Amino acid sequence: MFMRELNDAVLLRNQVIDLFEIAAVLTNEEERREHLRFVIVGAGPTGIETATEIYDLIHHVLLKRYPEIPANIPEVCIVQSGEQVLPGWDKKIVQITERQLAKMDIKVYLKSRVAEVGPNFVSLGKDTEPL
Repeated sequence: MFMRELNDAVLLRNQVIDLFEIAAVLTNEEERREHLRFVIVGAGPTGIETATEIYDLIHHVLLKRYPEIPANIPEVCIVQSGEQVLPGWDKKIVQITERQLAKMDIKVYLKSRVAEVGPNFVSLGKDTEPL
């Protein structure tokens, strides 16, 4: 999915909700994790905002509505090809952002490129496990 306009954000939100509905009826923890792992490619302003908004939707709305899903199951990840989040931004802003992402337990994969995207996985390359 791409994030270019408001409708893209609505479609993404609906997809996250749909995946929670599916995961709520699954009994296998690993299957639930597969449905509730969200990978954002790119750690620019749009990628950071998308990741944190998904996190907020999960932790402030959906986990309350789906109590059968443990809070440690959903996972938000960001994949960034460069050496830092928010490339080109002031170092202080980058540090604040990195601290906030860590506090939210959003996993950030720096110096990583997406090699392949499938229906249930994102591969970062030959030597890494799919996300």
